[in-house]
Amino acid sequence: MPEYAHAYVQFLAGAYAGFLEADPVLGKIEQVPTTGTLDHAYVAGDGSTMTTEGAVVRVEHAITWDAVIDGDLDDLTTSIGAGALQYVEQHHAYLVEYVQSLTQQTGNVVDAKGMATWDAILAAFDKVEWSPNEAGKVRPPDTVMLSPDVAAKLGDPPPDFEERLGEIASRKQAEFDAGRRSRRLP
Repeated sequence: MPEYAHAYVQFLAGAYAGFLEADPVLGKIEQVPTTGTLDHAYVAGDGSTMTTEGAVVRVEHAITWDAVIDGDLDDLTTSIGAGALQYVEQHHAYLVEYVQSLTQQTGNVVDAKGMATWDAILAAFDKVEWSPNEAGKVRPPDTVMLSPDVAAKLGDPPPDFEERLGEIASRKQAEFDAGRRSRRLP
């Protein structure tokens, strides 16, 4: 029954892809089917290359072939749902490790000890490069990852948050514009 096993794996891959697409963080990342593991390489603005190791995701299912053949969809959907949650949790853990590795390699780590959370977020925005949109206006990162504990305690930003973010944005825009003026085309 290798053809059934292959079809089942394909079916699971589609179901898991749906769970990943629905995730607010992982849904923003393009999923590429592979076999084995992939190492990731990131090329920084200065041309230096940083690498991280890929990860293997393992998921367990508890369903019998008899249940599948008999059309017992309750066991099947329960198994797929449980497996998909394991899959998403493992991807989240890997993503956090990957981002931590890149931020350490690029020197973009913010030591937030003793800082208010909103101050730490501003320090992180100040530390990273902002990408321009089509009109040449730089934009802050559109995703901030926080631990669930920190996110639960976050609350509303302080009154001066928008002003301080605007100051960072103005400086980042000026830096971007200065870089464009000094760029030499071959």
